[in-house]
Amino acid sequence: YYFKSLKIYEETGDKYGMAYCYTNIGMVYDDQSNAKKALEYYSKSLKIREEIGDKKGLADCYINMGIVYKDQSKSKKVLEYYLKALKLSEEISDKKGIGNCYNNIGELYNDLSDYKRAVKYSDSALQISKEIGDINQERLAYANLADVYAKTSRYKEAYNSHVKFKTLTDSIFNADNSKQLGDMKT
Repeated sequence: YYFKSLKIYEETGDKYGMAYCYTNIGMVYDDQSNAKKALEYYSKSLKIREEIGDKKGLADCYINMGIVYKDQSKSKKVLEYYLKALKLSEEISDKKGIGNCYNNIGELYNDLSDYKRAVKYSDSALQISKEIGDINQERLAYANLADVYAKTSRYKEAYNSHVKFKTLTDSIFNADNSKQLGDMKT
């Protein structure tokens, strides 16, 4: 269906729609563990987004490309793309994007055992997420902090962060269940 949509966008000359389809096709290939094809389609999306000046879309593509490289354990490439995304998110004052970048960078530093930087970026993600009310990113920041603190023998902080992570996870789950129940009643 993404390819069908892409064809329509190409016929109508809708570059934003084409870029959107390329990104989504790349995400499907990434889900199928086809890194080469995922990167190919993300690159196509990047090219169009650069042409039309879509900085938000560029940042999202960079994050997606970083995730592909993370799956390949190419840490330098991951960090390069995450930092590109962060720079663009800051340029356009996209706080949600900035928080997402901070979480991804914090998780990467945690994986690299650079715990000081992991805490710094995860804590920054936590602050922004709280400020804008992004519960999911807040939840992810607490999860990363819990992991970092456990690895560094800071068990009380690990426990507290995990409890906050679990509480937010439960609240999201309960909200989703309530919505589904309401939809079923309707």
